[in-house]
Amino acid sequence: MRPLALLACATLAVPLLAQNLTPTVFVSGVSQPIAFVQDPLNPNVQFVVQQNGIIRTVINGVLQGTNFMQISVVTGGERGLLGMAFPPDHAQTGDFYLHFTTSDGAVFMQLARYTRNLLNPFVADPATRFNIFRTQRPFTNHNSGTIAFGPDGYLYLPTGDGGSAGDPGNRSQNPTNLLGKMVRLDVNGDDFPADPQKNYRIPPDNPFLSGVPITAEPEIWSFGIRNAWKFSFDSPALFGRGGMYIADVGQSTREEVNYEPAGAGGRNYGWRRWEGTFLFSSGTTLAYEPHTPPIYEYGRSVGGSITGGRLYRGLQLGPEFFERYFFADYVSGRVFSFRPTYNAVTGEVTQVSDVREHTADFDPIFGPGGVSSIDQDSEGELYTADIGGRIIRLNRLNHTWITDVVRRQGLITSGQVRSLVIDENRELVVIPFTAFFTPNRDTSIEAGFQTNRSSHSSLTLTINGRINQALNVPATFRLFNWTTNAWDVVGTANLVASPTENVVTRPSADYVSPSGRIEVRLDTNYNNFVLQPILATLWDRVRVVLQ
Repeated sequence: MRPLALLACATLAVPLLAQNLTPTVFVSGVSQPIAFVQDPLNPNVQFVVQQNGIIRTVINGVLQGTNFMQISVVTGGERGLLGMAFPPDHAQTGDFYLHFTTSDGAVFMQLARYTRNLLNPFVADPATRFNIFRTQRPFTNHNSGTIAFGPDGYLYLPTGDGGSAGDPGNRSQNPTNLLGKMVRLDVNGDDFPADPQKNYRIPPDNPFLSGVPITAEPEIWSFGIRNAWKFSFDSPALFGRGGMYIADVGQSTREEVNYEPAGAGGRNYGWRRWEGTFLFSSGTTLAYEPHTPPIYEYGRSVGGSITGGRLYRGLQLGPEFFERYFFADYVSGRVFSFRPTYNAVTGEVTQVSDVREHTADFDPIFGPGGVSSIDQDSEGELYTADIGGRIIRLNRLNHTWITDVVRRQGLITSGQVRSLVIDENRELVVIPFTAFFTPNRDTSIEAGFQTNRSSHSSLTLTINGRINQALNVPATFRLFNWTTNAWDVVGTANLVASPTENVVTRPSADYVSPSGRIEVRLDTNYNNFVLQPILATLWDRVRVVLQ
């Protein structure tokens, strides 16, 4: 079954990337999964959202026998349970939101809030349903799917154009109709107390409240979206820009990806006058100009229905894949990624380059078929949902990656602790600059590294350390010895304002744990110095090469 209205066409040659992804089945035995949603309370827990109204729980990669919840939905074609989202205050409220089709004599798309039992967090009660928002559908298709809370804390919901083909009522350009739009709601309040189906507030900065460039329904965030089955935010929690990628399913010629920087609402993406950059209906006048064209599109020789899509900000796939946007096509079963380039001032995507196909990485074992969703876990690692009943995780063979940095004393003042890694020759790298404020006392900084292999003959540790002032500060470099459960001194140096490089080589037997973990520590001694107001220890580079 196709979970959305899907069609496409080809404008770019798509080179194959050498097979260096190793997709593995993370979960099997589910039914028509349409989303894989991370539990905000526990990084080891995810939820499989099934189109039939059932939500399954996965704990440490194991599908649980007890359902998280089951609700009654209208199914068939593109209908069913289509989206799930946790709000920023979920840890305090236990609330979450579902998007699904229902019927009260007509077809509706319903947004409802439910409450999780925080004492038994793997069970939710359907009886806690509280209706937030709904729209009536003239047809049964083009219901969109994903719902998500943006970095601003508001809920975003693409409504779909109402169905049939070609948006016969031109609802996408009608300012008095919520279909064919991106809707933005404040779910913490009620501006419509007389209407039991409208339990939300209008965010005060929604773009059409001022009547410029057009007077429109206050819920509308943007116009001209046909059927955005999947969209996603570039998560600031993963050091992202906060922008939104919208994968909009086309009619008969183009599949498209749109992008808007954080907060850049009020756009018109052009449907139904435009299908991508193709003039679909010359007789249709846009509600307002200018319209925003897609950053990327493809046509029918590539596939028939785009499944967006995530900008990769995890660690395990390495820097070659970092900040690549992954997407798939539901009809052709093909998987792709591209690299966006951003304008440093406006935040707009100015170029899409290096479009690559990854289907060959899937085909030898799995054959992805109908990819209904691409999602991420709490660390930004990617998973695809196969409508046939599996969740597949994207991995990379023989990869080594940084997992965490622990601050024993001192506070991070700048830099990106969750840094990129390079894994050629099984090499780990923390890149500049990870800075730690040391408030008039000694400090110890630990970096934890993880590899999926523990059978190495030796490791070489390189640390480029410095301080931010013209001092000469003693420092000690240590590796954790898993045999003795103690920190071994592997080097000493006097840190100065310019980088000081220290290189040591040790047998790996003692310093790589059976699970493949490596711990590195940098100790600095400031006790003999009269400190300035701000003194920082910086690791310009920490590198571990495993032989």
